[in-house]
This record gives sequence, C-alpha cells and structure tokens, in this order.
Amino acid sequence: MSKILIVEDNSIIAKMLRTTLMLEGHDVSIAPNGTAGLEKAQTDKPDLILLDIMMPGMDGFEVCRRLREGEDTKDIPIVFLSNLYQSQHQELARQLGAIDYLVKVHMAPPQLAEKVKEILARIAKDKEA
Repeated sequence: MSKILIVEDNSIIAKMLRTTLMLEGHDVSIAPNGTAGLEKAQTDKPDLILLDIMMPGMDGFEVCRRLREGEDTKDIPIVFLSNLYQSQHQELARQLGAIDYLVKVHMAPPQLAEKVKEILARIAKDKEA
C-alpha cells in the first residue's frame, strides 16, 4: 500500500494512528517532532504526511513551510491532523499547501483510516489526470 509518515509529539496518539493505518496495510513511520519529521520526509519520501500542529520546537505550520520549500519534499501531500479546529488554522494550512485538515477529537480510528483511504484515492486520481 502507501508509505505514510506521522509527525506527532504525543506518542500514544502516534502509536494508535500507526497501528490503525498498519492494519489497513500501510507502511507507517513516526517522527516525534518537527525536526525529525523533516528528516524522515527527506529520507523516506512518503506518499502522505499526517502532520500535527502543536509540537515543541518547530510547529506543524513551520514544518509544512519547509517541506514546501524543499526540492525533494515540495510535492509530498500533507494532511494536518490537529485538535485546533478554528477556521483560521484550517485556512493557514491550506495556504501552506496542505491537501486536507482533520480534527483529531472528531475522528475515531476507523473514521481516520477511512478518511486516509479517501485521501489516498484522491491523490492517485490526481496523478492519473
């Protein structure tokens, strides 16, 4: 299936997401902070990045900015996954080039897996066009 990178500082959430997505057949890796996320994105070249916003050090918005500036990472699809649900955060995510924005507290693991499946199908369809 697809290679997915989860950039999430909460290890419990990260492991739950990884397990859920691995059960769907995906190859999933975790980065515990923004700096590690940038490094893994450059070396692993994932098909999709699930990116938290609120992290110590470098926040998800800055990670997204840097990924979009990198020659090797500028085209990797990014989905923000956060508990920040205000419209200004969602708008900033889109301005930075995210393809979607999911609110953690609004999604149980099965719903998240289904949403990721939909997003990956959309990415595949866009590549064919």
